[in-house]
Amino acid sequence: MGIAEGSDTQQPVQNSVKVNPASVDIAHLAQVTKLSSLPRTKLTISNQEFVAHWDTGAEITGIRKDIAQQIKVPIDTDIRIPYRDVNGNINYTVGVASWSFGGVQLQAHVIDGLSHAIIIGWDTITALEGNVDSKTKTININIKNKQIQ
Repeated sequence: MGIAEGSDTQQPVQNSVKVNPASVDIAHLAQVTKLSSLPRTKLTISNQEFVAHWDTGAEITGIRKDIAQQIKVPIDTDIRIPYRDVNGNINYTVGVASWSFGGVQLQAHVIDGLSHAIIIGWDTITALEGNVDSKTKTININIKNKQIQ
């Protein structure tokens, strides 16, 4: 059993589904809590403010489905990847949202029910040449050769 094509709702995927090496285990994305010590950034997107969590342990960047719809970012539903949730179930992302930030093309996997609005993963951190300071819990990024903290 898989996810019904053309459906906005996710159906469970049987555990017999094989996850290929390109699959991502993002169970920890759903476990991030408000009390987390992850660095956070306030982002203003389409005149709306969101808190993004920087997660060096997440391979991918995720955006919650309702947030992606709220800011009206196009979602490419042809690009969906399997992931393992906190309960060990295999689900699929809704699709991929893409945009340009400071001249850098970025992608976020759209995940229904993600614990936070936006979780910035290692893919985006490296694309922005992120430098993590664990002592101050800050991340410096490069935008057009300018350091931003």
